[in-house]
Amino acid sequence: KYLMLTKIKTCEKCKKVASPARTLTVDGVRSIYCDKCYNSVTKNLKVEKAKVARFKKKVLKSVSTSKLLEDMQLLVRLLGGDTCVTCGTTFDKGKHMAHGGHFKSRRKLSTAFLISNISPQCSHCNAPFGHSGNEYRHGMYLNLYWGNQMADRMDRMSQIVYKFTKDILIDLRVNIDLWLEEARTLQSTSEKEALKDRIRTWQEDQYWYKEILKQAGL
Repeated sequence: KYLMLTKIKTCEKCKKVASPARTLTVDGVRSIYCDKCYNSVTKNLKVEKAKVARFKKKVLKSVSTSKLLEDMQLLVRLLGGDTCVTCGTTFDKGKHMAHGGHFKSRRKLSTAFLISNISPQCSHCNAPFGHSGNEYRHGMYLNLYWGNQMADRMDRMSQIVYKFTKDILIDLRVNIDLWLEEARTLQSTSEKEALKDRIRTWQEDQYWYKEILKQAGL
């Protein structure tokens, strides 16, 4: 007669013999636990899952498009210079307060969140009744600063109607918060320029940007 040898299974957590052995798969990794540790691990997983759910619920409340737009405009103000890109006036706390002005209207959501569509403008130029020729001068600035005929790109992309999903908005919310946090710590112009370039690169690498670009025939 032959004896059937059973392989001893060890608990992943306490390293003791797992008898009875309980298996649990988390993020594609299969582990073996004793009964006590299995109950402990599954309980902790439920707690973490509940925390994530609460966090997502909190984030969902803060992903309104109006709030995202306000924070993108704030970000541009933090990273911009001291003068208006369309009239050259130095910003002050009166008629020429610093704004984050959209080249193509913020009502056109396909380009509303793009850093390449928002520039530092004074409150007078950014108003509906601002200086005549503002859009032309703003477009010239975009081409000079960003290159690649950016004004034409923003114009054509803005004509596309694109539905931003909740997941995209949450992704934007998380990244905008990180960018704002970093922007508030920057002092030198070179550091601010570097962050603006990183933001543009990130945005242009997103599938929704590429889809809008494709629909615009670019």
